[in-house]
Amino acid sequence: MSGSTFTVHRHTDVSGVSGTGVVAEGWESSDGHTVVLKWLSETPSLEIWPDIRHVEAIHGHGGASQIVWDTATQYTPADPEAPAASMWERHDDPEENR
Repeated sequence: MSGSTFTVHRHTDVSGVSGTGVVAEGWESSDGHTVVLKWLSETPSLEIWPDIRHVEAIHGHGGASQIVWDTATQYTPADPEAPAASMWERHDDPEENR
């Protein structure tokens, strides 16, 4: 199975549920149209999203959480509704930008 993996790092626990540090693991399909998120809490759960932007919008909490890709650079379709062969958007490793 191809695709890209990442972790969700929570700097501030806005909801008071998941804690801080690495709180979830994820996988993005090679075409960027499926994201699976596994929460690493005492009550683990799985979520399936149509793209990484949905994960960021719901779980980012305005910068309180950060997606950290396991490889230096990842690519996601620039327009989730566009065909897979469309333009791709670059996601740099946040660790490199510190």
